[in-house]
Amino acid sequence: MAKPLVHIAVLTDHVGTYGRQVLEGIARYATVAGNWKLILRPEFVLLQQFQESDWTWNGMIVQAFERSLAKEVAARGVAAVNISTIMPDPPLPSVLVDHAAVAQMAVRDLVERGFRELAYVGFNAPYSAAREAAFVEAAHQGGRTAHVWVSPTPDPDEAVLGQWLAQLPKPVGILGCNDQHAAHVVTAATRAGVAVPEQAAVLGVDNDELVNRMLRPTLSSIAVAGERIGYEAAALLDQVIQGKVERSPALPPVIIAPVGVVTRQSTDVLAIADADVAAAVRFIREHAGDPIRVDDVLREVPASRRSLELRFRRVLGRSPLDEIVRVHVERAKHLLAETELPMPRVAVACGFRDASYMGVVFRKLTGQTPTSYRQLFRLGGGNR
Repeated sequence: MAKPLVHIAVLTDHVGTYGRQVLEGIARYATVAGNWKLILRPEFVLLQQFQESDWTWNGMIVQAFERSLAKEVAARGVAAVNISTIMPDPPLPSVLVDHAAVAQMAVRDLVERGFRELAYVGFNAPYSAAREAAFVEAAHQGGRTAHVWVSPTPDPDEAVLGQWLAQLPKPVGILGCNDQHAAHVVTAATRAGVAVPEQAAVLGVDNDELVNRMLRPTLSSIAVAGERIGYEAAALLDQVIQGKVERSPALPPVIIAPVGVVTRQSTDVLAIADADVAAAVRFIREHAGDPIRVDDVLREVPASRRSLELRFRRVLGRSPLDEIVRVHVERAKHLLAETELPMPRVAVACGFRDASYMGVVFRKLTGQTPTSYRQLFRLGGGNR
């Protein structure tokens, strides 16, 4: 006997990258469930239908931008899950982006590029404030200075922003709270005569693939796991509908870590004052696919092994060997995410002797196997 249809209303943004990634994940879960019928309409239409009395939905996945909407959903008693981070402590069970992990990933990436001066650009929204706080804390823990500029509105005044950027100590690594704000930073910096990425490296969040590739310079961004958030939200909603999970706003939110940094031109730079260390790092990165050793680096840089080791640790906080391994793993991440190459070919293309050894090193640095990383990135929303 066929299972009865379960009608699920999806009240999410259909235009932005995050909303579309979430829809991918919901669609994947609906395919697995087999009896879900998704009711997908423009947001304003679905809102109007929800405010009427004749709807017959079994559940909702809501990108609740306003607390009034979330409260109305909760008051009606419909099974619902929220996937919006706009409001703090949403009155619905939620699946959300890990803002602290986003900020920490940004700081780590900028620090690895040699930046000692860091900055955050956001606006007056809870998720931006959460990223700001985590960014400042991570910067301070790493012994870096963190500068902050917050716009009172989602559309910042680029003239004022440009003045602030011009006054920052250079070079500086900057995180925008999202891709939109990062794009504003790039535009404001250019108008203020601040070179991107040479004087200011700029990183966004959400990885809007099309828009970020159209900007000049192209915009680096942190890819959030939008598709996984959609899938997990649908799975949680299914549990709520079946009565296996309470419809309680006190339910701890499911927090999903970001996938990784997608590097483009806006951060493709080294902010390293030590010329020998900069030359060594550049050589290592140019040979990310080769099985190089520290001896190969020393043949390119006029320094003793001991001297280079000490200077690497002073500037970057790691050894030349650590940098070689890190760069190989970063290349592996890129190939795992953006190609269908089998593991042995990925290993060879990243300077590892074989897939087994790559797996050991990859897991040591990332906490994941190469296979699990590839799967996780695919769940992250097709950022390729």
